[in-house]
Amino acid sequence: MNQALLAAAHWEINVGFAVSVLFPVVTRFFWPWNESEWGWNIVSLDLSIAGTLLASVLKIDFGIVNNPLVATQVAFLALVIANLTWRTVIIWQTQREGAARSRREKNPDQDDSPFGPDPSP
Repeated sequence: MNQALLAAAHWEINVGFAVSVLFPVVTRFFWPWNESEWGWNIVSLDLSIAGTLLASVLKIDFGIVNNPLVATQVAFLALVIANLTWRTVIIWQTQREGAARSRREKNPDQDDSPFGPDPSP
């Protein structure tokens, strides 16, 4: 295989792993990601990516081959899929809330709540 391609893949795996591990730590200094569902989703996706890359980083950088750790890549990849599904749900909920807000702004007298009008003054 082309050595330049191998070097690029090695670099990409290491950078992807490092960014995925460092992102939650670094962003915590200026973004309280643990206070929102979006933040938890983004961070859990990054950590799932890091877990998926861990066995590859250990093999490429240190020559460590750990078969149980390689098997965990499948679990971490499933977590990536779960996180993306969760993100889809978050986006869907946000879009629904935004659409409901837009309808209320256009027709302030119309109540689109499934529970009827709000009895509070």
